[in-house]
Amino acid sequence: MKPVRAFRMLAAAAMLAAAAMLPAAAMLAAAVTPLAAQQLDPIPTFAPGGNAVLLPVQSVKPLPTGAWPGGVRSHGQARKTVTAELTFAFQEAEEGSSTWALPPEIIDVMDRNPILHVDPEHLAYQSLLDKPKNLRRYQVYEPLHGQLRAIAAMFDTRHVALPLAVWYEPYVPPDLMGEDGGAESDREAESAGGREDPAAAEGDSAASEETLGRAVLLLTLIDIRRSEVLWHGEVRGDPAPIDSSALFATLAERVAAWLVLY
Repeated sequence: MKPVRAFRMLAAAAMLAAAAMLPAAAMLAAAVTPLAAQQLDPIPTFAPGGNAVLLPVQSVKPLPTGAWPGGVRSHGQARKTVTAELTFAFQEAEEGSSTWALPPEIIDVMDRNPILHVDPEHLAYQSLLDKPKNLRRYQVYEPLHGQLRAIAAMFDTRHVALPLAVWYEPYVPPDLMGEDGGAESDREAESAGGREDPAAAEGDSAASEETLGRAVLLLTLIDIRRSEVLWHGEVRGDPAPIDSSALFATLAERVAAWLVLY
């Protein structure tokens, strides 16, 4: 065997061995940007080759000022905006989206079946805002269990993705963080003995107008037939201005890339 050919065969074997050792989280990271991939736990087996339902967003938290992120004006508008972005992102996914029943269809079907008394936009989700201490032993209780079973039955599925809450969190780039986790500007202010520099204050004011943040979604994946919470955690979008529609758009893209394309 020629040396060059032997070298190529050894290199190929090494690459295959390395790929086999990659964890599932590394495969997921290839589908999303590194920033958000670091925030996601490995996904469990969820609706493999079957149907699943993506429910409407249940709640959005206001900013400390009482205003709403993403340039919306009310809680209802915020919920509908994030839900619409999720719907669009799933529809735009390259593959797998046909297995998902999306919020507009779910709302329409449940509206045409009022005898079930289930409003997909206002479910009894509050008990899931805190992560269960032991997912394997946690059971979804009434009335949420009955609501989700009714919806799942209409779409012949057992798998439910329930977006619980969305909120805004400030984003500080890693290169601007101090060794103790504080921003460099805070450390510099302390070293200056608290003296205020008018020029610096003006610069800080201008910078605050361009402060970036991320939309965070608290999401849970449920096997309602077994009343089992398969996954419960947070998904983050990309940094964007506080009043930008990109806050919700990038969050929706992240969820679709994770759930539809994983």
